[in-house]
Amino acid sequence: MAVPNVDNPSRPLKSDLSLAIKVFAGEVLTTFETSNVTLDKHFVKTIQHGRTAQFPATGITTAALHTPGAYLTPGAILSDEKTVTIDGLLLASTFIADIDEAMSHYETRSIYAEELGRALAMEFDKHVLQEILLGARASGLAGQPNGTVVTDANLGSTTLATKADAFVKALFAVAASWDAANVPASPRYVALKPSEYYALVQGIQTNGFSAIHKDYGGQGSIATGKILNLAGFDILMSNNVPTTDLSGD
Repeated sequence: MAVPNVDNPSRPLKSDLSLAIKVFAGEVLTTFETSNVTLDKHFVKTIQHGRTAQFPATGITTAALHTPGAYLTPGAILSDEKTVTIDGLLLASTFIADIDEAMSHYETRSIYAEELGRALAMEFDKHVLQEILLGARASGLAGQPNGTVVTDANLGSTTLATKADAFVKALFAVAASWDAANVPASPRYVALKPSEYYALVQGIQTNGFSAIHKDYGGQGSIATGKILNLAGFDILMSNNVPTTDLSGD
C-alpha cells in the first residue's frame, strides 16, 4: 500500500491565520446603557408652537374666625408667573456609508438607532437634573419659600460611614424643609451618583444605624445592592447627576 507524501502539503492560509474565515457570533456588542430616571418623575409640557411656555403661579391665603357684625378683611393672594424657554432641538445622529453596509454581514441600523436613542435619553436626563439644581437655588414664586440647598463637607468624604451619615442627615434636612414649606409628601425623589447610592447601601453610620437595616424599618437589601426609600424619598441612581459647575453653560 502506497504511503502519501505529506512533506509538502497545500496550505490555503499559508502561515497567516488572519486569512481564515471569521465566525459571526450573531451578537453585536454595544455600549452600556445609561438609564433615564427623570422622564416620568417630573411634569412634561408639549409646546406645539412658539419658543416659550408661560405658567401662572398663585400664592396662598389665610383663614380666620369671623365675628358677627364685623367687616370682612379679604386676604390678598399674590400672583406670579414662570416662563420656560425652549433650549433648542436635541439631536443624535450618525451616518452609515452604503458601501460599509453592503459589505457587512450583520444588520447595523437597528443597533445604531438604539444607541442614538440612548444618547438622547442620557442628554435629556442631564438637562432635567441640571434644571432641578437651578430650581433648588431659585427664589420662590408668589411669595412662597425659596428652593432648598443643604451644604455639608462630609458629603464628599472618602470614609464610607461618614459619607452615609452625611447623606442621611441631608435627606432628613431637605424633608424637614419641604414639610415646613407644605410641599406634598408624595411623591418625592432623590437622584444620587453611584458612589453616593452604594455608600447608603453599605454604610454603617457612627450611631450604628444603617439605611437598609430591617430593625429600623429600612427598605432595601445589601444582597441586591438596592435601597428603596429614605426620609420619605424614593432613591434613584444616575450617572447623569452633575458633578461640575455648569452655571456658565
